[in-house]
Amino acid sequence: LSRYIRTIARDHNGTVYAGTQNGKVYRVNRDSLVCIFDMNRAFKDLYDLPNITFIKEIGAGQLWIGTSVGKMVRLDILKDGQYSAPIFYGQDLFKKEQIVAASFGPKGNCLIQVPYLGLFYMDVVTGKISRIKMPFGDLGVHGQVFMAPLDTARTIIMTNTPGIGKEKLFIYDFLKKEFTVQDLHYPRFLEDNHIVWL
Repeated sequence: LSRYIRTIARDHNGTVYAGTQNGKVYRVNRDSLVCIFDMNRAFKDLYDLPNITFIKEIGAGQLWIGTSVGKMVRLDILKDGQYSAPIFYGQDLFKKEQIVAASFGPKGNCLIQVPYLGLFYMDVVTGKISRIKMPFGDLGVHGQVFMAPLDTARTIIMTNTPGIGKEKLFIYDFLKKEFTVQDLHYPRFLEDNHIVWL
């Protein structure tokens, strides 16, 4: 087991998962850990420390795993408590960069954030990934992007991208496949502070 756990998540059954710095996902079984996925086994000798960046359950039965080597991984939770073979999503463009966050819509489609490359949209049925054209340019290419679900169909996006800053709030609607932008106004004592995302 890596000494560094990078992310923890829980599924609809209450099962807890831990993703590590060395590319493994463990299921917590009482007082022990069971490895359910190993990026090094899937891509032997290809990556050095393929960190697990996030774990999310979508719907009731799909575990989505982000990695620092440009791959998203899907494991289906089977009825017998086992897991399907991993399905990999990604682009050659991503292979040197980490997928740090993903926000999912009601049909499972998602927004992916890749630092220095920007925001991307993934159709989970076809596996197609495309760059998102956003108001005010490519968010995430310069500066950071922060995403959080607003409701089942919409995601909030904020950024510290130079020239945009924290004064803009972007909302992506998965059903309409479009962005809206709202101006934010802060009390004077917060105007010069940076965003810290918790």
